[in-house]
Amino acid sequence: MLEGKRVAVVVPAAPAPKHAMLVVARNDGLYLVRPRTRDRKVARTAGARAPAWAPNGRELAFERSGNVYLANRDGSGQRLLLAGTDPDWSPDGRFVVAARNGAIVVARRNGSRVRSVTTGPADGDPAWSPNGTHIAFSRDGTITVARSSGAEATTIAAGTQPA
Repeated sequence: MLEGKRVAVVVPAAPAPKHAMLVVARNDGLYLVRPRTRDRKVARTAGARAPAWAPNGRELAFERSGNVYLANRDGSGQRLLLAGTDPDWSPDGRFVVAARNGAIVVARRNGSRVRSVTTGPADGDPAWSPNGTHIAFSRDGTITVARSSGAEATTIAAGTQPA
């Protein structure tokens, strides 16, 4: 026993990513951007905006013409997920949240079981909490947070576009 003694616990830092990469929206599509290298356009993404990385780093969600699509990071395997805008992945990668017709909706990554988290009419810019239990979103110039199950919406601050 170490009664009365202080014990230091050292936790190793998580390893840094080997290849930091951004996905950015431009007028002619999405681009993969690595520091100090050439940008690479993601195939078949003309008109895409609001890109979001999947937690596994191998897939993207993005919006185009009022629909949310999923694709592999090179643009292959592109598929329509649901009608909506401003997608964001759940931390476990199993779900995608989006704004649709002024409400916030969640769908499984295969597009099944679309359910409403809010009823709107002016909700947008959804973002998952790091632990996946809540979704923050913009509502009439304020940030509101609701349980990802759709219960207990609470306004917490003025602002837009939570992350």
